[in-house]
Amino acid sequence: MRMVFRCFESSWLATLFACLCFSFMPRALTIHIEETETGRRGCHSEFWVLARSGLDAGEKLLQEGRLDEAQDTILSLLSVAAVDPVASFSCGLGVSALFFLLANICFHAGLGLRALQAVQLSIVFAARELQSKSVEDLQNDPIFPTHLRQLVASVEQLKPSVERKLETGEPWRKLPARVAVSSESSSDSAHREKEGEPSIAIVTVCDYDSSKTSLGTFSKNNRETYLHVREAAGGKASVSSSSSSRRGQTESLVFYEMSPQLPLEAPEGQILHSSSEAYDLRRPLAWGKIDGLVSAIGEGRFDWVVWVDCDTFFLDPEIGFGDLIGFAFSQKGSKSQMRVGEEEREKVRGMYRDYLKGTPESECRGVRETGSDCGVLGLPEDLWRETGPQALISEDGLMVNTGVFAMRAGLWSLRFLLRVHAASLKGQPLVMHPWWEQAAMTLLLTLPQAVKRGGGQEKSDYSAATNWGYPPAVFLFSQRQMNPYPHLIASQMGTHVAAERGDFVISFSGCKTYTSPEVCEELFRSHFARGQRMLTGERGEGGGEAEEGWGNKHVRRACRRPPAANEGEKERVENSCSLPQN
Repeated sequence: MRMVFRCFESSWLATLFACLCFSFMPRALTIHIEETETGRRGCHSEFWVLARSGLDAGEKLLQEGRLDEAQDTILSLLSVAAVDPVASFSCGLGVSALFFLLANICFHAGLGLRALQAVQLSIVFAARELQSKSVEDLQNDPIFPTHLRQLVASVEQLKPSVERKLETGEPWRKLPARVAVSSESSSDSAHREKEGEPSIAIVTVCDYDSSKTSLGTFSKNNRETYLHVREAAGGKASVSSSSSSRRGQTESLVFYEMSPQLPLEAPEGQILHSSSEAYDLRRPLAWGKIDGLVSAIGEGRFDWVVWVDCDTFFLDPEIGFGDLIGFAFSQKGSKSQMRVGEEEREKVRGMYRDYLKGTPESECRGVRETGSDCGVLGLPEDLWRETGPQALISEDGLMVNTGVFAMRAGLWSLRFLLRVHAASLKGQPLVMHPWWEQAAMTLLLTLPQAVKRGGGQEKSDYSAATNWGYPPAVFLFSQRQMNPYPHLIASQMGTHVAAERGDFVISFSGCKTYTSPEVCEELFRSHFARGQRMLTGERGEGGGEAEEGWGNKHVRRACRRPPAANEGEKERVENSCSLPQN
């Protein structure tokens, strides 16, 4: 199999390889790195001069089939280059090139999951440059030419075999969410019943101009209908349209019509004239999802918090997040606490208060709580020691997708989310990343394992035993179970998963990127109406349950009226609305 990212054969690395007559062996390279840990900011720094030679050395070792040495060489560089966010993103294209070569090495070593994860990290570091450069600028970079389309194509090539491996190890991943959770064992159901149903906050932010889109109205009505139907069927649910919710209910809605922002006070020894001074004025509203989740956890009133993007609609009222949580505990064989006890709640409240005040006990406000500098893109060691499910996430066809995810409202989750939130503060390199909190979460969840060396673990591929490369406390659902897309969006990337009959939710993430506001609005309207019928059990025209929309018929309907503002825009929309080939 020829990998797309075998592009080094015609890249600047090949030129360097032809010009340089020496190579660094891994041990010597490590020594040089340790001597140049300072002064490595910017692609012209001393460190990156060495790193460029190291890349060439790694490529030469790969060409010679000395895969272990090649991997050691690149990991030696990454163990320094990729952990400090300020230094690493000062030459993001350099870090991206290192991960790209690591992916190539892992692929040839038969480590498919490690190769995929390395490409995903390569994309995260490269994409950050898009805040100030175009795709063409990246391709023409004089030091680290980067072809994002080739990176994405590499993911498309790796993903199918990786998904087959995951499905072989965990066959339930191929099933719709409702079918999968029905396999929960009776003993685990009894354990869950004994502990009691967890209280769950479903958090959504819909900060949109209602004069331009009806998405906020659609989203709120969809959630209210979902919870009302579940409550009428015997489940406990409540609806709140503000940032507060009633305690004692199993499922509650926390709905924000404006993106929230935590009211931070000045850290000790500093002065803030207002809370907003802690934030970059350009901070995208999308970061507000982290503020909303942290606030819900910090109140100490819920057992679990669930984020659901505004442009995600519920379709199946027969399943709740409590079912997904119970299933995760069942699959993990975990007897740890599904619910959050009062002692832990009090610690959570205290940590939340400390973070807002910026006191020395706070997490990631320029202080150290667990001996780990908050500026480092890695999780404190105690977060890797937790084995019971604390977070439920999924990947789409590209990487981690934060459109829908759930977190236990305990100390593990709060520590994690505070680190993500700290990445959104003024001066942090991820504030303006095009994928916002999703980039920060991807780095926190996958980078530590990707650059870890020692013990020989890096020589074997990830598996179910190593939790597919994620922290042990993370439970990975399939995209179909947590975040499938409409066919129009899924067709834009070969590895995205399209929604089918019986799915739990449907997400429109990336709609405006692939189409246009007009097309997206039609998709929102039609899927909202259809979703309401599915939630309430109403019948569509012709007497059958309304199921229009799963296939190409719905794509044609959504694309009837492309905008005609100019010919270029019209052509873009018409191209995006072309039907996928079967």
